Amino acid sequence: MKDFDKSLGLDPRFASGYYGRVVIMCDKEELDRAINEFNRAIELDPRFALAYANRGLALLRQRKDAEAEQDFERAVTLNPALKTDVELHIERVKKWRQTNR
Repeated sequence: MKDFDKSLGLDPRFASGYYGRVVIMCDKEELDRAINEFNRAIELDPRFALAYANRGLALLRQRKDAEAEQDFERAVTLNPALKTDVELHIERVKKWRQTNR
């Protein structure tokens, strides 16, 4: 991980590198690690709407609904075109919660 961080540096152009790695972490249920990586991507590019939206999904899966809602609102504010996708993902997480109680 240090090599990855070093190669990306703190250049906002590479925020998507963190984002790509974190999507895999979410798929593997490594949500704490994923949230930390989303934080890095957002730190590098505070206008990275997809990072907010997906961090919100990870938080929602951890049942941190208030924090997730803030991220969803920020994502849609930055990119209104994400509204429909965010709503669909919220519904998917709700169904996931029902099956994983």
